[in-house]
Amino acid sequence: MSEVPCVASKSAQGRQRSVEARGGELSLGLNRTARATIVEFVFTGWGSTPKQADRKKREEEHWALQAALKLDECWELVPREAPDFRVVSSVGEFGLEITECHIGKDSRGGSIKRAKEGRDLKLLDTARRKYERGSGVCLNLKYLGPVNHLAMEELVDALQAASLEDLDIFSRSAEITFASGKAWVHATKNPNWIIVRDRVGWVSRNGEFLQREIDKKARKLAKYREAYPDIRLLVVSNRILNSGKLLLEEGFRPDLRGFDAVYFFSYPDRVTPFYLTLS
Repeated sequence: MSEVPCVASKSAQGRQRSVEARGGELSLGLNRTARATIVEFVFTGWGSTPKQADRKKREEEHWALQAALKLDECWELVPREAPDFRVVSSVGEFGLEITECHIGKDSRGGSIKRAKEGRDLKLLDTARRKYERGSGVCLNLKYLGPVNHLAMEELVDALQAASLEDLDIFSRSAEITFASGKAWVHATKNPNWIIVRDRVGWVSRNGEFLQREIDKKARKLAKYREAYPDIRLLVVSNRILNSGKLLLEEGFRPDLRGFDAVYFFSYPDRVTPFYLTLS
């Protein structure tokens, strides 16, 4: 295993000395080395409950640690709010705010495309839980078709009629076809149901979507600076989902709007850093 810079978070250290990645969290050892596994991290949305807030913070922590690895830097993360983390690095301390970047139209509540993905995924997850309660079978499932209550009911009925109880993790994938669409399934110990149309699509090269998120966060920059003089912004474009499929054109540079640095993370592949230049 090759050695890479340390990345750590206070919350991770508090849990145990060596944190193993499960369900989207980073695997790291705290002996000045870390091993990272890029995993599929898809968040369905958040609200105000303690459980949702904790999940949001874990997601932000995951992205920050992955970004540090991509940048070949050592970041120790201390969770807080406004900005999201205090970061202790080899070059000093700074505040880090984290936000997502989505393509397409925005509304007052955020990305229209991302909101629909979240609603659809919740419907699919409801169907998954209903099927598992009735069958006791855990599946990896890829669904192709419309996402509505009727289609989800048909999906569950089709899975139950297929009698998949004899599937094991070594079985080949099975194709299930029904009135509303089709699904490809195979047995697993860790179920994962996805909507194919939310994963396959065109990649935008429009840097204005990044600029839009920087502009939004810049409105709170004065508040962030009350905590730290050096404030940086990590903007994550989660390309696992269609709503996050954004790559920047070569030579594009956003207006940092006063941030000391903006890191654009086209997840899970690359981080492009932009630093404030003083004229």
